[in-house]
Amino acid sequence: MTPKLVVLLRDYKKSINKIKLNIETGINKDVLMKNFTATIYLSIVALCLLTLEAKAHYNANISGVLAGVYVYTNGDYIYLKLKNQPTEHPSCKPTYFVIDGSVPYERRQMLLSRLLTAYATKEKVNLGYDKEGDCANGYIRVHKAG
Repeated sequence: MTPKLVVLLRDYKKSINKIKLNIETGINKDVLMKNFTATIYLSIVALCLLTLEAKAHYNANISGVLAGVYVYTNGDYIYLKLKNQPTEHPSCKPTYFVIDGSVPYERRQMLLSRLLTAYATKEKVNLGYDKEGDCANGYIRVHKAG
């Protein structure tokens, strides 16, 4: 369970206990029911929001010949540049496409192998990315390379 969910459940239990105490002491039942209903609705909304995660949106492709593939010793990122590299992007620096270091090592190695082969043979690659956002190290994040 995520820490946010634990806190939410703890607060929910406190609210329920408070309502039980109010029932036992004879507080106005109409006010109590409104508070209880509001607590339930807020809990449901909060649970729905907590289950949503920020997901990357792979919603665009670009195809082109690689102008370069770059790796550095200070991180696990793989930078690449197309000869027809986009010149603008709404939230990322468009200078490079980047395969993020959070991609599992084995998968990064497969992608690097694929990209270096395409670079050496001047074969076109097809990159999937988010045209609206989702940057990796400040540059356009790659979701697919084929």
